[in-house]
Amino acid sequence: MRGLLISVVSLNIIFMACYCARAESQTVMIQVLDVHDHPVPGAILSAEGNGSTSAPTDRAGKTQIVLPLPQPGDVLPLILVTPKSPMRILSPWKGRGTVPKPFGFVEVVLGRAGDVAALQNPAVVWSMAAAVVETKKEICETCATQVTADQALKRVAAEVELDPSRVDAAVRKLIEQKRDPAHEKVAIEYRRFDPGAQK
Repeated sequence: MRGLLISVVSLNIIFMACYCARAESQTVMIQVLDVHDHPVPGAILSAEGNGSTSAPTDRAGKTQIVLPLPQPGDVLPLILVTPKSPMRILSPWKGRGTVPKPFGFVEVVLGRAGDVAALQNPAVVWSMAAAVVETKKEICETCATQVTADQALKRVAAEVELDPSRVDAAVRKLIEQKRDPAHEKVAIEYRRFDPGAQK
């Protein structure tokens, strides 16, 4: 009887350990597209740190990764394993995504540096706008607004080998259109030091 009790207790401990391990991780769905919104099959992504490496995306451009102890809203830094250069992650900027709420997914847009078609993709343009805002803060939050805005815009445009004025025009055009409330903060921040506003 005592042996049976010990066995039951042991099984309960094993069950709880497995349950806790699963509760501490989350599978995050990922959709990989190109700048024309076409699915990219065969792409492999990896999460920096303790995250897993995905299986190749299917024909619909979908795959998933497993993250330990994620919380919705946490930064999800992604690395493109394949296809390698010249393809790169254009959105989210530098692969820094956000852990979605349960049943949500992360959209990743791949493209080539210098491809002007990227400026027609709203996700990519919003990621560039957010990058300009963050880069301006990194340069100097208290410096002359117009000077640092131009520097930030040129730095972001250089990373994707695009003309700064074309990037700025694409951002301003998107800001003027009806947008997702999630982009409102970026739009307000960008307009505060719009590189074309004072010319």
